Amino acid sequence: MEILELDADGIPLQNRMIRDSLADKVDGLDIHPEGQPVEEDETEFNAFNLSSECPPLQLSKPYTLVSGNGTFVQADKTSDIGEDAMFHGVSFSTVEDKPNIAALKIAADKRAIFVGCTFHRLESMNTTEIVTVEDGGQAIFIGCLFVGGTLGVKNLGGAPDAGNVILIGCSKREMVIFGDHVTLVNCLS
Repeated sequence: MEILELDADGIPLQNRMIRDSLADKVDGLDIHPEGQPVEEDETEFNAFNLSSECPPLQLSKPYTLVSGNGTFVQADKTSDIGEDAMFHGVSFSTVEDKPNIAALKIAADKRAIFVGCTFHRLESMNTTEIVTVEDGGQAIFIGCLFVGGTLGVKNLGGAPDAGNVILIGCSKREMVIFGDHVTLVNCLS
């Protein structure tokens, strides 16, 4: 027969220790509150672990890292990437009542890397791109999924072989073309 040691609240100590240990791990994830705008407090190297829903991003500090946990960034206005940034597992989407805006814009002379992200245009046929890369901007998309619309990425500043916008191992569904002036490497159409 096992004797349980209880704490002052009558909860077995072993259960409380396990619960406290799990709570410490969850607290350590530092998940950004759902629906709250991202605010970059540091001058560089900000990091965000987004919750399930986030308003459009307005990034202005260099080397920001954004990770998604099934995060859905809906663009009722364009998310502006104004400094170098990296994204993991974030879903960017447009909204039906704003059919002529891109979900995401990468500023001139800035770099962005997207790994395992999803770019979704909700309205079925629209000629506006999901992602705009301004003249001089650079972007790499690795293992990303593009869904819906006519155009995935519009590269405003490069010839097709310029190499400033590269898609590697990406896939598209219900979309006419991956992009305008982009380099494709082992992508699925």
